[in-house]
Amino acid sequence: MAVVTQENIGLYHEKISISLSKEDYMPSVDKAIKQYSKNASIPGFRKGMVPQGLIRKMYGQSVFADEVIRVAGTKLEEHLIENKAEIFARPLAVASQDKLEFDINAPKDFVFEFEIGTKPAFNIPLIEQKQTVDLYKVIVTHEMLDQEIDNMLYKAGEMTDPEEVTEEDNVLNVTFTNANVEGESTEEPKDNSLLVKYFTPEMQAKLMGAKSGDQFEIILKSAFSDKVLPAIMKDLGLNPQDENQQAQSYQMNITKVGLVKKHH
Repeated sequence: MAVVTQENIGLYHEKISISLSKEDYMPSVDKAIKQYSKNASIPGFRKGMVPQGLIRKMYGQSVFADEVIRVAGTKLEEHLIENKAEIFARPLAVASQDKLEFDINAPKDFVFEFEIGTKPAFNIPLIEQKQTVDLYKVIVTHEMLDQEIDNMLYKAGEMTDPEEVTEEDNVLNVTFTNANVEGESTEEPKDNSLLVKYFTPEMQAKLMGAKSGDQFEIILKSAFSDKVLPAIMKDLGLNPQDENQQAQSYQMNITKVGLVKKHH
């Protein structure tokens, strides 16, 4: 009789072993060969009258392997159903299974091993304790819809390479370099990609006509809008809440000017 065991081999990681003796699979092999002999069409024999010995000689090895593997798979499914296993995806055969050898002339015991990932148990206290939660009603405005449509048109648009900055929708590839009072670099340059519209109106005016290779000395809080400044500072490894860091000076070098033409 087939023996199925399961053991834990790691966090949410289990191994299932299926031990088969020849008594477990040979009846299925013999039945499959008998069925082949009934359906096979071989010259010199009437259909259904092909000797099983000939079928065994011609197709025995493949039938044997198929049936052994099928029986192992059936036992695996039965084990999972019986134990109501909560698993991710399908069980995976371990690497050692590739070395199994099947020979109908030398039936033997087989051990099939599979690994499964189990789902962790969890609960939702709010539901179990019947506590109430706030249900927020999100109002989508026409302005929000227009903005989202605009963003999608940009994502589907085509990037071009103009020679200079001409509008707030230009994309700038830049590097930021922090320097000390002597002008010496104090850290590795940091790359970023920004829209001109992210800068303050005053900085946008300075950027008009700028080209690849141009450099600007900027003070973070004076160069970027309040909405964008925190994200820029995080990219630079700074604390957005630190006013001293907001006032840091950087050299911004433009490495490329781009412009996305919105999809129409």
